[in-house]
Amino acid sequence: MTMIKKGFTLIELLVTIAIMAVVAAAVLAAINPQQKVFAAYDSQGQAGIGQLATALQSWATQNNGLYPTVAQGLGQLTTDSELQAIPAFPPNIVSWNYTANAGATTSRVYVTMQSTKNIARGAVFCWRSQTGLTTYTTVALCTAP
Repeated sequence: MTMIKKGFTLIELLVTIAIMAVVAAAVLAAINPQQKVFAAYDSQGQAGIGQLATALQSWATQNNGLYPTVAQGLGQLTTDSELQAIPAFPPNIVSWNYTANAGATTSRVYVTMQSTKNIARGAVFCWRSQTGLTTYTTVALCTAP
């Protein structure tokens, strides 16, 4: 009488595990979770720039077309109740970048992009009061008078 053993051999199990590891590595490479995180940070930065731009335009409307000076900074928007709080900036970013010309007749606010998709379009996401538009650009073009 012969006994039939049911189950997998050690070799079959090792081959199956190796195949699953290769498939998992391929899926992880395709998803690229770090870029997804950076893309989320970029979205947070874009939303913050939008809030700041709206508040800056409103502040300028109430102040004869002038924007807060660099010395006053974005904090002036909360002092004068245009914003309840300055939007939180994305992780890995130290602060919002705000500039205004000497007479405070124009201003710019920008945030550095982190995802490679957005960096390819420009290093920063910028709002300029001269155009009233937000664009992907470089720091030099965003801060130019």
